[in-house]
Amino acid sequence: MLRIVVLLVGAVLTTACATSRDVTLVVENARVIIGDGSTLERGNVAIAGDRIVSVGTAPVHAPGARRIDAAGRTVLPGLIDTHTHLLMENLFAQPRSDAEIEEFMTERLPERLRAFTTAGITTVASVGEFWPSMAEVSARLRNG
Repeated sequence: MLRIVVLLVGAVLTTACATSRDVTLVVENARVIIGDGSTLERGNVAIAGDRIVSVGTAPVHAPGARRIDAAGRTVLPGLIDTHTHLLMENLFAQPRSDAEIEEFMTERLPERLRAFTTAGITTVASVGEFWPSMAEVSARLRNG
């Protein structure tokens, strides 16, 4: 019984969050796979700009939002690539100087990161990289 109450409270809070923000897109009636492996049948996902603001089964009240009826389709969390090398385009053409790393990070890395998100990958673990450069990548991503 406590679990049902917690779920109901969560659904109410999720709906309140969706109506209190500027929701620009609502994906409705989808099978939604939640990050913990559970599934919502006929779930709704509300998005404000580039952020998911709610996931639940309650209707999303968002006048003016674009709506996608995803009946018969599945929505899942972003995929994770747990072994990549962001700073290595190929084995023999890696950036080797500070100037080459800066040029790579401003000119070519944004395109590589967009390619990940286009493929549905929202999280990457870039292994074996030069840590100061990766810290800079993280800072740049946080700052847009």
